[in-house]
Amino acid sequence: MEKELHKSTGRVLEVLLLLGKEQKAMTLTEISKLLSIPKSTLVPILYTMCELGFLDFNNETNKYSVGLMNYVIGKTYLSENDTLTLLDTELKSMAAKLNETCQIGILRGNQVLYIGKAEANKIRLVSDIGKLLPVYCTAIGKCLVCEFSLPELEDLLPGKLAKLTPNTITDLNVLYDQLLETRHTSIAYDFEETLEDVSCVAVAIKQHGKMAYSISVSTPSFRFTAAKKKEIIDLLLEEKGKLEFLIG
Repeated sequence: MEKELHKSTGRVLEVLLLLGKEQKAMTLTEISKLLSIPKSTLVPILYTMCELGFLDFNNETNKYSVGLMNYVIGKTYLSENDTLTLLDTELKSMAAKLNETCQIGILRGNQVLYIGKAEANKIRLVSDIGKLLPVYCTAIGKCLVCEFSLPELEDLLPGKLAKLTPNTITDLNVLYDQLLETRHTSIAYDFEETLEDVSCVAVAIKQHGKMAYSISVSTPSFRFTAAKKKEIIDLLLEEKGKLEFLIG
């Protein structure tokens, strides 16, 4: 028998997840509306979270934001997780070598959760740490689901696929053809499908023989020449081999 989640605990975590996902401060009214939780229920939850340092409250704006204790806990998690520390180190090394922005993501349902980012060039991206983006329009997402069968893909992505840019692929069969190619080459692309004027290349990183992470390189499309493409792919494949050996 499946255990029922503790409602009050769930609401605390919902608040943290919301503020982390949106990456901006919010008022009580905004949090209440987005989470469909009555204000009277939220007030003591938010007060307690502020007192314990998990939220900050700005008296001038009347807005709540993520507090310092989340950073402290995150640092503790990283210090005890050798794999993430290794991935983060390699990500920074890649960004420095290519002078481009590099990212790490994992699969969460039908979305990509970005867990690492190293910036070399200040290009405007939507893939900040903690951000969730659809798998079907991101290079990282395509890598993570490239071994899905067509029925599995249909189950993962039911209904109409939203068009984020004019280049976003919304035809499931076209997407599946891309995934088949990724299985063969280990490389996935996002040609301005998530953000206009930005292209991205990714590879998947397997752990114990299963898809675990994906790393990517994003670059302004005007800089994505044939030579740049080769440089990025060569380094990504090198990192894939190295990381799968070290963590696999």
